Amino acid sequence: MTRSAPQRIAPQRIALLPRLLLAALFALAVPTAVAHAGDEGWQHALPPNVILFLGTDSVSELSADWDESGYGRLLADAALAPLRESMRLSGDDWGKRALEALGVNPLSWPGKAEGAAAFVVLEIAEEYPDAAFPFMFAVLVDVGENREDLEVEMEATLDTADEADDVLIVVDDLDGEMTTTLQLGDGGESGDAWVTYAFQGTTLVLCAGELGTEEQFDVVWRAVGGEADEVLGAGDRYATIPEGFEDAGVLLYLDVARVLGHVVEGPMGAILAMQGVAVDGFSEAGLLELGPIFQGFTFDADGASTGMGVTWGEGGLLSDFLTAIIGEESPNLMNMVPASVYGANALSLSPVDMFDETVRSIVELSEVSLADVVAQMAELDAQLGFSLRDDLLANLSGQVAFFTAPVDQAEALPLGVPPELGPLNYGLVLGLEDGEAMRTLVDGLIEGSPLRASVKQDDFLGWKLKSMPAPVPIPGIKLNWVIADDFAVMSLAPSLVHDVVRRKSSPDLPSVGNDEEYLAELERHPARHTMVTYGDPAYGFNNLLISIKSGLAAMLAGGGLGGEAPPLLIYLSGMELLERELVETYLDRPAVGTLAVDEVGLVGLNTGP
Repeated sequence: MTRSAPQRIAPQRIALLPRLLLAALFALAVPTAVAHAGDEGWQHALPPNVILFLGTDSVSELSADWDESGYGRLLADAALAPLRESMRLSGDDWGKRALEALGVNPLSWPGKAEGAAAFVVLEIAEEYPDAAFPFMFAVLVDVGENREDLEVEMEATLDTADEADDVLIVVDDLDGEMTTTLQLGDGGESGDAWVTYAFQGTTLVLCAGELGTEEQFDVVWRAVGGEADEVLGAGDRYATIPEGFEDAGVLLYLDVARVLGHVVEGPMGAILAMQGVAVDGFSEAGLLELGPIFQGFTFDADGASTGMGVTWGEGGLLSDFLTAIIGEESPNLMNMVPASVYGANALSLSPVDMFDETVRSIVELSEVSLADVVAQMAELDAQLGFSLRDDLLANLSGQVAFFTAPVDQAEALPLGVPPELGPLNYGLVLGLEDGEAMRTLVDGLIEGSPLRASVKQDDFLGWKLKSMPAPVPIPGIKLNWVIADDFAVMSLAPSLVHDVVRRKSSPDLPSVGNDEEYLAELERHPARHTMVTYGDPAYGFNNLLISIKSGLAAMLAGGGLGGEAPPLLIYLSGMELLERELVETYLDRPAVGTLAVDEVGLVGLNTGP
């Protein structure tokens, strides 16, 4: 194929799969994509009909930052050389297969990216109201000095493909640049698609959509060149981006309300309605009023951080519920959680408001009347022998902490915990408004139950430590608890109950709440938040690895890959857990997360090594 002049090439026998691979390779192999227009990202050049945007200002800088990050340096450690080798072998294998099918190795193309890159989805329903698929995909990659090499390799894939006659290749001219379009299908029937690519300077612009919407490629191509009259980044919806997110190494923008609008109002909404799904609930819940979801990801020598934010817009049941149930203070029970835990979560809620908002939401979203709900709750209270709202929830302060901690083997959970993680158990701490009323309520319930004779009681630091067989079909498992004046703690491991009570009696004992590394990390977060999390990096890393191993083992055993498994997957399925000392060499401080909810929206932030 020559590039000397625009030309229309007659239908060729070109396989459909390689053509789709051509469109997907950049979208999937460069998933870290915001490209650059001058000193700003592509979000400040592309038109406002973008509904999804994922990108990085510089692929080369992102790669360098990853190498300097704790996770990047851990992956580069000599102990993980076998993992890196399995990755190399898998890449070589996939590259060889692609080379045999296409004559080139497209897996090498992402390595040609030097600058900004972006994966984008645009809504085109206004321009094409009759389109069955009113969206278009775009991939933008600045390849710098690699443009000529990439052009040659991409053209080679067209020259070597064969054995299909459902693809038409059209080469044309756009302001002096050659455009190559692949029309996929049998001539305009539903499901036919197009893929077009061309260069704008050193930036590859590759778009795909439903056949008949090809003119939208010109719009995107010109926008990359700075010719758009209106741009996403200057619009009201993009203006809701949380502070600091534009500086993230990778940025995600998702206009979820517009996506859900197509689901509700389009053919999918009709299908869901026929299946009994109350599609009107999307609107009533306020999901169609939400602002865009923003996410930012950064990995560098200073650590890792991920953030997520969304505004409520005009609001609805979802925002009303979330803003009503949050507590008046930030979580404050981390000082009762032992410092030796693997992970902990603390929340600040309003239990009575949560109850009332749940009732209101049930009435709003169903055909049940408020009177019927009140009657059902009265019947439940009569069966329980107390008021769920006034006797139980009203006595909870809304402060909650839940944690996972190592224990002796005698106290370990017997089921549900991978043995590689060692013996562990869980603990729950609840803040109380009136401990005496809560003790009276619990004691009264026990007195009226068949379990009364099995309850044991001991004194511990002036408090009554009680235990009874847990309501599970496993012999020997006991529930242990203490109800103090302003808190209650319970666990299947008595030592964890002891640890919490000790920290109430002696606040200076080591806890998550007074840990210097935790407090230093928390300084990077909003002072006012609804939830806070703490994570031990070594435990978290190995727990994730165990999940990956178990999933891969099941897949490989069941033949889910349909052939010989890649070396990487084989290695991961049998990979040994990493030694704590190795992980802590690179991931040397805890991971901390917060979630802040208010009348404007929701912002979450996770930071760590």
